[in-house]
Amino acid sequence: MAKIGYNPFRLTVPILFLILSGCDRILSSFGDPELNESPVGDPILYESSFETSNSLDQWTIKPLLYTEEAAPGGGIQCIRVSGGCIAPHASIDDIEVEVSGDYIIEAWGRALIQGGMISLRRGFYEDIPLDRQYTYVYIDAEGWQEFVSEPLYLERGEIVDLSMTSGGIDEGAMLVDRLKIYKID
Repeated sequence: MAKIGYNPFRLTVPILFLILSGCDRILSSFGDPELNESPVGDPILYESSFETSNSLDQWTIKPLLYTEEAAPGGGIQCIRVSGGCIAPHASIDDIEVEVSGDYIIEAWGRALIQGGMISLRRGFYEDIPLDRQYTYVYIDAEGWQEFVSEPLYLERGEIVDLSMTSGGIDEGAMLVDRLKIYKID
């Protein structure tokens, strides 16, 4: 009867096969930027705690103001969103989705005057029900609170808009911090 023991060469052939079968792809990808890019893409559409002077560069329709107050876990400041009848009061248009999946809005907020809304909206599609064309959080807490939206399924290559609105016919104002729009697992 043969003695059963550890054979150091038992894994050599499978490991050698795996190494050699991928070498042509690995070696041929050097110098080819298309092959060196990650096929996964970025699952985060937007993220900011509004701590730097260029945090608002992407936003349009601004009377966004930095405020020296921050949500728990935030830095030292946040933004104040307020406005009148013309909405949205702040937006980032034409964000391209790199990874298909369900996306949510996660933000810390605090209502100053009636609160407000942060929304993520895809372009209007007649064949998609209206309730699957956007997701939002409504900031209505008097103290700092974390808000999380319902998921919105987005396809890779789709273009979406992110907006913040506070007020309308009546005056409104809210503070926003730690804003993140990302794909959930």
